[in-house]
Amino acid sequence: MRSRRPLEIFLIIVCLLLLQACFPSFIPKLPTEAPTLPPAIPTEHSEPTLEPTPTLEPTEALAPPNGQIIFRYNANLWRYLVDSGTLEQLTFDGVPGDYGNAYNKAEISPDGAVLAYIKGENSYMNDFTSGTKVDMSAYGKFIKWNGVGRQFFTMLGNMTCPPVENLEDQSLLNFNVMRYDQTNLSSSTNLGNIGGGLKFVNTISNDGQWLVANSCGCYSECGSESVWHLPTLNQISPPFSFQIGAIDFSPDSSRTVFGQWQMYGYEESALYTAGSNLSSPITIYNRSDTAPIRQEWSPDGSMIAFTLVEIDPVQRTATEHMVILISPDGHEQLLVESGNAEFLAWSPDSSRILYSREFGGVRQVYVYDRVSETRTLLPFVIDAYSDSAVDWGRLSIGDLGL
Repeated sequence: MRSRRPLEIFLIIVCLLLLQACFPSFIPKLPTEAPTLPPAIPTEHSEPTLEPTPTLEPTEALAPPNGQIIFRYNANLWRYLVDSGTLEQLTFDGVPGDYGNAYNKAEISPDGAVLAYIKGENSYMNDFTSGTKVDMSAYGKFIKWNGVGRQFFTMLGNMTCPPVENLEDQSLLNFNVMRYDQTNLSSSTNLGNIGGGLKFVNTISNDGQWLVANSCGCYSECGSESVWHLPTLNQISPPFSFQIGAIDFSPDSSRTVFGQWQMYGYEESALYTAGSNLSSPITIYNRSDTAPIRQEWSPDGSMIAFTLVEIDPVQRTATEHMVILISPDGHEQLLVESGNAEFLAWSPDSSRILYSREFGGVRQVYVYDRVSETRTLLPFVIDAYSDSAVDWGRLSIGDLGL
C-alpha cells in the first residue's frame, strides 16, 4: 500500500494541471490586492464657495431647474438664473438712498413669466416671455400674487394725506382691495373697501378673505398690524395683551404666524401660530431676550423660516441675528445660520432658503439646502433693508427653452 501512495498523488497533480490548462476559470484565484472601499459619507457641512454648485443638464429623471432669484442692488432690481449663474440687471433708474426712487416689493408670478414690483407709489410688471414692461398703476398698488395662475391683488384708491391744516380729512381716506388676472385685466373683483384713515397694506391671504394692514396717522408714526375680514369688513380684535406684527398667512389661508410688533426698539417676543382670524394661538418658539422678525411659511406649508434677533434688554437694540427653521407646531427646530444672518426667501419647492450675512457693510447671499444640509455662497450682494425686493421663483417656459 505504501508504494502506491506516491503514484496516486502524482496522478492527482497531473489531472489538476490538465484541468487548469483546459479550463483556466474553473479553479478560483485569490485576489491579488484589497478590494476598493466605498467612499466615506461626509460628516461635516460643505464650506460655502464663491461660485454656485454646477448642475447637470436637465433630463426627465432630474428635478426641475432651480429657477430665478430677484434681488435689489444699488436701488435697482437684478435677476440671477440659478442653474446657469447668469446675472441680468432689470432696472437702471433706481436712486440709492432715496426710498421713493428705489425699487421694492418685487415678486415673481407662480409660472415664473412675470415680475411685479413697486417704485414709489407706482406698480409695474415685466413679462420675461415678451420682454415688455407695463405700468400697472391704474390697477392699484401691487400687493401680491395669490398662487392661482396669474391672479394678483392690489389696493386701489387715493391714499394721499391731506395738507397739514386739513388733517380732519384723514378719516376720509379709503381704498378698494382688488383682485385681477394678468392675462385678462378687464376681469376684476372688488373684495371690499377699507376706510377710516391712512393705512398701509402688508399682505393678504391667498383666498382673498383676510387682509393685514397698518393704521397710520398722517405726518406721524404707524401703529401695529391689524387683520381685516374682507367679506364682512370687520377688523379682528386680537386676543393678546401685546400689539402683533410681521403676520404671514399659510399657503392654504387657514393659519397665521406672527410675533410682537417691533417699532420703537426691540421687545422680547415669542413666535406664535393661530387661525387666520387669530383664534387658538399657540407658542411655537420662546427664548428670553429674543424676538422673531421676518417670518414666512414655506410654499408647501410644512415649515416656517424666520430671523431671530437677540436683544440687549436695556438698550433694546439687536446684538445678533440668526436664521431658524421651525415646524408650525414648534416640534422641529433648526438653527440654519448665526453671525448677523437674516432670512430672505424660500425656494419654490420649499427645499431651500435664501439668507444673507453682513460683512463690512456688505450683505452676501447664501443658499441653505435642507436635503444636503449644505450652504452655498452666491456670486452677488444685496442692499441693506431690501428683504421685500428679494424673491425666488420658477423659470418660465420661455426661459427653459421649451
